[in-house]
Amino acid sequence: MAIINQLNPKTFNFKTEEYQRMHFSEGQQFGMIAQDVEPILPSLVKDCYAVPVFDSAGIEIEPELEYKSLNYNAFIPILIQGIKEQQDSIDALKEIISSYESRFQQIETMLAACCESGAKNAEVDVESDITISLDPSVNDEQTKLYQNIPNPFREKTTFNYKIGKTGFVELEITDEFGRMVTTLVETNQETGNYSVNWDTNDLAPGIYFYTLKVDGMVWVKKAIKIK
Repeated sequence: MAIINQLNPKTFNFKTEEYQRMHFSEGQQFGMIAQDVEPILPSLVKDCYAVPVFDSAGIEIEPELEYKSLNYNAFIPILIQGIKEQQDSIDALKEIISSYESRFQQIETMLAACCESGAKNAEVDVESDITISLDPSVNDEQTKLYQNIPNPFREKTTFNYKIGKTGFVELEITDEFGRMVTTLVETNQETGNYSVNWDTNDLAPGIYFYTLKVDGMVWVKKAIKIK
């Protein structure tokens, strides 16, 4: 997909009147410009030459023509590989969604049971970790978002996370409908372990999501506030 994303399809018209001997097709064409493709896939582009044309007296009436040709057939395996990679990404996202839905249902069940019990000191161990990243070059074991403590909570809870590589870090809180609640961290951070406290006195009980973003990588966990 990295190669395909660099390619830029174009619409164009051949200069049929100016280059009649090339027998170009009339009308609008769809394709790519060889000069654009050459820096990306140089092996698909060839330098070609059309010999000069002479009349019966040996006088040159059309000079030698230099042009570039593009091997469109070679794009077929590239496109096939791109489709396979895209399907892998789709399958990975489906797994994430499936895991997300399953855990969300689990949390709803636990929340309902917790609220019905009325036990003020009840604690439910809810472990839910979703890492949204399809880049295998990033080691998500180095950067880690831990489950908030306590969870569920009533007023205050603590978020702990580890940064495996220096970068721009954001820690955001959203509600169950995806609406932004607050941003707890928004700064560059060095490698190391961090802890952030969250005071929720003014927030209603419910399900909240806290998201750790580190240079394009995203980790999401759920936190439950009870009465």
